Amino acid sequence: MSSLSKIKYKRLQSSNIPLKDKDKSKESIEFCSVYKCKEPARMNDLCLKHFAKPEPVKQLTNSRYSTNSLSYPFPKEMTLFLQNAAALLTIFTSQNMQNNSDIFKANNSSSESISSFEINVDMKEALRRHKDGEGLDFHSLNLTQSDMNYFSEFFSNHKKKISSLDLSYNEIGLSGIQCLNSIFAYNSTLTTLNLANTQIGSDGISYLANVLEHNKTLESLNLSKSEVGEEGGIYLGEMLLHNTRLNVLNLSHNNIDSTGISYIAMGLESNKALKTLDLSYNNIGSAELEDLCIGLKFNQTLIELNLSGNIIGSGGVSPLSSVIETSQTLTTLNLAENKLGDEGILHLTKGLVLNKTLRKCNLSENDIGDKGAKILGFVLEQNTGLIYLDLSWNTIEVKGARYLSEGLTRNSTLVLLDLAWNRICSKGARYLLNAIQREKAICSIDTRWNSLDLADFKLFECASKRNRRKLEVIRSASVVTYPDLKSIAVAEW
Repeated sequence: MSSLSKIKYKRLQSSNIPLKDKDKSKESIEFCSVYKCKEPARMNDLCLKHFAKPEPVKQLTNSRYSTNSLSYPFPKEMTLFLQNAAALLTIFTSQNMQNNSDIFKANNSSSESISSFEINVDMKEALRRHKDGEGLDFHSLNLTQSDMNYFSEFFSNHKKKISSLDLSYNEIGLSGIQCLNSIFAYNSTLTTLNLANTQIGSDGISYLANVLEHNKTLESLNLSKSEVGEEGGIYLGEMLLHNTRLNVLNLSHNNIDSTGISYIAMGLESNKALKTLDLSYNNIGSAELEDLCIGLKFNQTLIELNLSGNIIGSGGVSPLSSVIETSQTLTTLNLAENKLGDEGILHLTKGLVLNKTLRKCNLSENDIGDKGAKILGFVLEQNTGLIYLDLSWNTIEVKGARYLSEGLTRNSTLVLLDLAWNRICSKGARYLLNAIQREKAICSIDTRWNSLDLADFKLFECASKRNRRKLEVIRSASVVTYPDLKSIAVAEW
């Protein structure tokens, strides 16, 4: 307690004299604590001037105060207290930071670094049960970025190997694709990767194509509905120039424009590994098909080509006929839903007649009428390789059925003819009977939704008895089951 405070305390004990009147006495005055200030102290040992507007302390007249950088002088006890408190706070903070660091390191040492509450339960369980070398199926699990981070850490830490990975229908995007880096880095066994409908976009395609340029293990890649676009097509074309392992590539439903198709064609021209290519539903027209055929002419490995659901049209199919004619490897061709019409079938005639390797051809939903059926009847007479021909969902009527039956009578290789959803009716079915009575003839005809009745199926049964093979007639779903038809293997739709 200061001397002034002691005086005030004694006077309060001895009398009721107000202090403000007696404080003016000389013996009770204590001066301001600020250096060289001669004014009497009023508040907190400071004069009114320095209390209202404190100045930086240079030197204190009272040894009880210590110098510091604060405007107000602090007692030594308070200074020591703050210093001790600061030291304690530093120690406490340091210890907590160390503990947090240890926890972080411990968490990062395993795949548990991400909160288990954030991880997809099905994914976590699949990873827990996964055995080295097995495949993983995460189709439609609504995986998030946290899930993909967990997945990446899991394989980085455990170094497990997988043979196949299905991430289809998970909107993982570019960041999700980047999380696969650990898979490609530590796996020499991954052969199948499904990224259908993952919305990775052209940036994700760029990252993936760069990885796959020199990849020696991946054999099958599904990128359908992945928003490939023009830029993605360019990246994939460049990848095909260098990749020597990929056998199957699915690029359906990607709106790849003419520039992207031209780069893919350039890649196909030099590629020596790709065997199956799916370009269905990409708005490929006559110009894009012409560019694609340039690459296909020089390709010596492609076995299956899917161009269904595009806009090739009747006049744009001519370049493809030339590819079919000279191809020594192509065995499966899908041209469904391309509005080829009878004229388009005419342009394909030469290629289909001269080709010796094509085994399966899908021409469904192409507005093929009786004229187109007549051309195909001629193709069947000459062709010695086709075993499957799909003509479903066209407009073939009675005359068309007759033309086809004439071709079938001279054909000894076709195994399955699909005529579902046409208009051949009962009269057209009678023409087909002549084709199936021979010893070496077709063994399966799909006649669904062609208005055939019980009498027609009984005729097919009789004809099948003369056929060396067991004839299968796939009948219309609108007709009830006939258990007495024993010679014909009837299949419901």
